[in-house]
Amino acid sequence: MDSRLEDIIRLSHQIALNTKTKSIMYVKGDLEPRHSYTVTSLSDDFRFYKAANSYINSFFVYFKNSDTILTDRTFGRSELIYRLIVEGGDISYEEWIALLQKPNNRGHAILPVRHVDGTVKKSIAFLQPLPIEDISTPVAMIVILLEEDQIHKNIQSLEWTNQGRVVIIDEHNNVLASTQSLDGYTLPHYNLLSEKSGTFIDDSSGEPNVISYISSEVSRMKYLTIIPQHIFIRKVEDIRRLTLVGLSLCILVGGLLSFFFLRKNYSPVSQLVNGVTERIGIPFEKVVNEYH
Repeated sequence: MDSRLEDIIRLSHQIALNTKTKSIMYVKGDLEPRHSYTVTSLSDDFRFYKAANSYINSFFVYFKNSDTILTDRTFGRSELIYRLIVEGGDISYEEWIALLQKPNNRGHAILPVRHVDGTVKKSIAFLQPLPIEDISTPVAMIVILLEEDQIHKNIQSLEWTNQGRVVIIDEHNNVLASTQSLDGYTLPHYNLLSEKSGTFIDDSSGEPNVISYISSEVSRMKYLTIIPQHIFIRKVEDIRRLTLVGLSLCILVGGLLSFFFLRKNYSPVSQLVNGVTERIGIPFEKVVNEYH
C-alpha cells in the first residue's frame, strides 16, 4: 500500500509542476479560446500519466478561479463534471465542491465515483491543494482516486482474511477501507495507536479481538488487522502442537541414531577388551571403563 501511496504522491507532484497546470489555475473567470490548446495538451499529459499508473481509477484537477474541472477525458464546469462522475453517490454537489475548495485540505477522503456502466463505487480520494507551497489559499485541487475494490483484491490474497478484518484508517479516524463490514464493531481511536506498530487485545465490542497495527511510512494512515482472539489462540495452539510434535520426533529419531552409532563405535572396543581378557585369563568387569 505504501508503494502505491508513493506513486500517488509522485503523480500529484508531476501534475502540480506541469507548467500547463500552473498557467490554467491562475486564470480567473471563463477560459478564453487561446487557452483551448493548453487544456487539450494538458489532458493528453493526463492520459499519459494514467497509462503509467494503471492501478489508479481516475484523477482530475479542479480549478477554483474558473470553476472548471479537467480529467484525462473531459473538461467542463464543476457542476457538469459532478453529474458525469459523482452524481448518484451519497454526497451532494454542495458538499463535494466545498471539499474541493477547503483550505489546507491535504489528505484523504472517501468519494463516490460513477463508472461507464452507471454503477457508483466508493474510492479513496487523495487530495493535494495547489499551489503546493501555499495550501492555505488554494486555487486548484488535485484529486487522485484509488478504488476500494482494488485494495480489497490485494488484501484478500492473504489466506486468513476470511477469518478476520483488515482496516485502513487515517489521522481523523476515518475508515478508508475495510475487508468486512464494521457494523456493530468499535474501532480503537487513531490517537490510541501511538506507537509505530503494536499488538493488543480489545474487547470493547463484546468479543475479544487481537488487533495488530502498523503505521504507514509515507502518510499518516495506519493499517490494522483484527482477528477474533479464539482464532488467534487456535493458531498459537497449532504452532505449539507442531513444535511439540517436532521436538518429540527429534528426540525419538535422535535417540535411535545415538543408540545405533554408539553400538557401532563401541563394538570394536568391546571385541578388543574381550579378546585381551580371554587370552590372559582375567575376567572383565563391566563397571570398569574399557578405555582405562
